[in-house]
Amino acid sequence: MNGPEAARGPQAVARFLRPRSIAIVGISARAGSAGQVILQSLKLNNFAGDIHLVGRSSEPIDGRPVLKSADELPAGVDLAVFTLPAAAVREAVEACARRKVGSAMIFAAGFAEVGDRTTQDTVTATARAAGLAVVGPNCLGVTNNVDGIWLHMLHVREARRGVEGGVAFVGQSGGLLGHFQRAADGLGLPLSYVISTGNEAGLEGTDFLQFLAEDRATRVIAIYCEEIRRPADFLAACRRARAAGKPIVLMLAGRGAKARKAAQSHTGALVGDWVTIRTQAEHAGAIVVSTMDEMMDLTQILARYPTPPAKGPGILTASGAYVGLTNDFAEEIGLELPELEPDTLKKLSAVLPTFGNYGNPLDVTAGFSLDALSMATKALIDDPNVGMLFISFPISTAIQVRNFNKGMADSPKPKVLVALGDTWQLLPRLGKGAQPEWLGKKMLAAAGVRVPDGDLARTADEAVAVARRIGYPVVLKAQAAALSHKTEAGGVVLNLANESAVRVAWDTLVGNVKRAAPDITLDGVLIEKMSAKGIELMVGAKRDPSWGTVLLVGLGGIWVEALGDVQPLPADADAAQIIEALRKLRSANLLAGFRGAPPADIEAVAQVVMAISRLMQSVPELTEIDVNPLMVQAKGQGVIALDALMVV
Repeated sequence: MNGPEAARGPQAVARFLRPRSIAIVGISARAGSAGQVILQSLKLNNFAGDIHLVGRSSEPIDGRPVLKSADELPAGVDLAVFTLPAAAVREAVEACARRKVGSAMIFAAGFAEVGDRTTQDTVTATARAAGLAVVGPNCLGVTNNVDGIWLHMLHVREARRGVEGGVAFVGQSGGLLGHFQRAADGLGLPLSYVISTGNEAGLEGTDFLQFLAEDRATRVIAIYCEEIRRPADFLAACRRARAAGKPIVLMLAGRGAKARKAAQSHTGALVGDWVTIRTQAEHAGAIVVSTMDEMMDLTQILARYPTPPAKGPGILTASGAYVGLTNDFAEEIGLELPELEPDTLKKLSAVLPTFGNYGNPLDVTAGFSLDALSMATKALIDDPNVGMLFISFPISTAIQVRNFNKGMADSPKPKVLVALGDTWQLLPRLGKGAQPEWLGKKMLAAAGVRVPDGDLARTADEAVAVARRIGYPVVLKAQAAALSHKTEAGGVVLNLANESAVRVAWDTLVGNVKRAAPDITLDGVLIEKMSAKGIELMVGAKRDPSWGTVLLVGLGGIWVEALGDVQPLPADADAAQIIEALRKLRSANLLAGFRGAPPADIEAVAQVVMAISRLMQSVPELTEIDVNPLMVQAKGQGVIALDALMVV
């Protein structure tokens, strides 16, 4: 297809998102420039197609020849990425049109958003006449986690590859998309595409919506719009997405006069009547939200639970005030809260304090125990009248999260946790260099990896208190970032069965470390419950600044250095790939059930490796994670991380 028809629609979007050849127009030799960022991103993500460079350099860049003009490009390049100032864009578009380039992404600002609609309209007309699909100007880039493409002007990063059932986010604000992407990464939410459309001089949000409505890798579509230029096409695409079972979460700018003015200065948008747009969009199947929090929460819920429950929610909280407020709010919005079965009320009364008045919403009161939290959660979600579980709770430790999980993990019903309070403490702040084990384990626990029950103690009395809480036998481990070999320094004491043993071990351990490493100041001593024996594996990840992240699985304990039985994996490896790598280990027989032993829980190992991958992606400062040993139990019994090293 040639001419104006080729410049828009799903086919144009497909060529832009999945290019087989890319030209960087306006590249310079300066490190950190936008052109260099794009080139390094292509290299990092192992782009398999042709790469062409256009710029002023008289010398090759990265060993590649530099063309003087886009007119020297071979005909039919799929995508030209413009890293040019606004004044040079028009000429480059004309040259790309002559060379029959398929699409162009324009980062430069300084067009309709600052009042220069004439230049932008000229670029649009030139491109459309030639069938050149333009993304931008005034955009930040695109992420394609289906095909492994990352093209952003500000920074280099690995894209994932092979994402299925993901969320696609399209928006005119590059900054908003960046916030969404970071939040999604932190939540482990799979993103199929993240697309910054900017001023939409060519391809518009509607074109991308048409493509995504048919895209097999996308389950949910989130869109931020400042202007919808082709309402009929947009609404038709909404209806197609609804017919395909894909929810659309739509956030619109321009509810008020100031917002409309801000949108015009941001992307040159001419915003229509907000109430009319909302009414029509909702009628076509879109879910219209008003805030970024709404968009993030709703998108996550729809991605994880695509089929809404037929029955109402069970709600768990820790305050009678929240019970009253929840009932008021539910009545205001017409939400029916189901009555709990008598058997459920009986179970709750058996595990929660006697002074409570239990129902739905459920107030577990301030007198709950962690075990009671698990049992109350299970009773509520198992009630046949409850379609989903909604928890609003002041989370202060990862242990509370684990107890909620223990109570609801086996239920297929949707679960939503709204954590109140200082939830940032669940993901600790990291300093430079190697991190102490206790801090690494907090990171793992926050990422959903099981670690032994325990806590950091700074005195012998604190150690005894922790041991009493978690139960004997316990292990004591000296903690300091600089103490890389705890065992050799006498900083580990195992299998302590009572209080007196803990006190003696404390004095011995502290004395050992002081003699072996007199310059080291301990953070404290990690007191943990002894774990059952199993098969010791190592799992981890390393990040290379040029080549990106690789995951590692192998035989653990002392055998890592002795045998080197390790398999590397790409950062986007799925569970099947990880299990296949485990089966390639020379020691794989140990996992399959050696000499009558039961097979190991390799599925649980795969989940830990994927959690580590998500952690590396959501905390870009991390350069290395080493979990050794990861103790693997029999199939169905899970795994537990007994030691953890993280390096920043």
